[in-house]
Amino acid sequence: MLTLHRLSAILHNPFLICSFLLLPTAAFAQKAAMDNTSSASDWKLNTTVNGVELYYRIAACGSQKVALLKFVNTNSKAVTVAWNESFDVRGATGVANRSGLAKKQLLLAPGKTEQVDCQANPQKGLVARPAQETPVSTEDVTGFRFTNVTVTK
Repeated sequence: MLTLHRLSAILHNPFLICSFLLLPTAAFAQKAAMDNTSSASDWKLNTTVNGVELYYRIAACGSQKVALLKFVNTNSKAVTVAWNESFDVRGATGVANRSGLAKKQLLLAPGKTEQVDCQANPQKGLVARPAQETPVSTEDVTGFRFTNVTVTK
C-alpha cells in the first residue's frame, strides 16, 4: 500500500509528471498517423492494360475534391500510357457525369508512379479535375474512370 511519503515522492518526480502530461499527445499523434496511412491506401484499381495497372483515389485539394492517379508498370521496360478521363461530379446543379475531351499521355518507367496528394509537387497529369476541361468548374469529383486506355512499348 502506498504511504503518503511514497505518493509525495511520485508526485514530485518531474519525469513521471511529464510522462502523464505527454501520454494523451502521443495517443493523438498515433491516431493521426494511422488516419494518414488509411487514406493513402484508398486507391481503387480501375483497369489493367498490357502490364500497367491504373488506380485512382478521390482526395480533398483545397476546397475541392479531385482524383489523384497512380500507375503501376509491371513491365521490365518503360511504356507510354494514354487515356481519357470520365468524372462523376457533384456541384450546385446536382450530380452529373463529365468526360475529358483531351487525351492524356505519360511515359512510365517500370514500377510505381503516383500522386500522393495535390499539395506536394503535383506531377503533370496525375491530379485529375473536371476544371481542366471547364476552367470555371467548382464541382467536386465523386467518381472517376479511365477510358480509351492504350499502352505502347
